[in-house]
Amino acid sequence: MRSEDVPLLNTLIRTLIQDPGYSNGFEWVIKSESNLVTLGSARHPITVDIPESQKEGAFNLAFSAHLPLNELKRALNREFFLGNKLEAWNHNMLGVILKRAAELGIALPDTPEA
Repeated sequence: MRSEDVPLLNTLIRTLIQDPGYSNGFEWVIKSESNLVTLGSARHPITVDIPESQKEGAFNLAFSAHLPLNELKRALNREFFLGNKLEAWNHNMLGVILKRAAELGIALPDTPEA
């Protein structure tokens, strides 16, 4: 994908990402770029990259390796998953996904680094 094809995150979209993150266990903005927001937490090792989706109002999520996707698949509706990727249809669904990921990040034991 060429750089001019990548959607830019405006202030409203960035707020719609950061607010559910802060409210649902991802209180730190680790990185904020023109097309991507990376969230993290002091309570668990998981980070999540959230670029704006090509679909208006939707968000794609890419979690760090600290969160096994099979654990998240057990806890969420299959409709959120497109292969190994997650998609939230709006900021409310984004909050639901982030909350469950944060709960798993706190509850799951540490895994050895590969």
